[in-house]
Amino acid sequence: LLFEIIFIDGLHSKEQVEKDFNNSLKVLRDGGTIYMHDTWPEIESNTIPQICGDVWKFAEEVERNYERCFTYQEFPGLTMVQPDPVKRDI
Repeated sequence: LLFEIIFIDGLHSKEQVEKDFNNSLKVLRDGGTIYMHDTWPEIESNTIPQICGDVWKFAEEVERNYERCFTYQEFPGLTMVQPDPVKRDI
């Protein structure tokens, strides 16, 4: 079973979102999209774990490593990525 769209929103930690992202790559259909929530804390006080945490750090890594990636820069942020079927790992 492969998915066209996967939405990641959990724990507000870079480490957990990275795990979720890498696991999502295993079940994402070619041409599918992964969405990650809480990727634009906007101000430092929003980086506490109860709000956005440090998910934005992983979103920055994804943006550096995937061409088809966009972060909606409005609090709390949403990053969309369509991984290249050939290059599926960060």
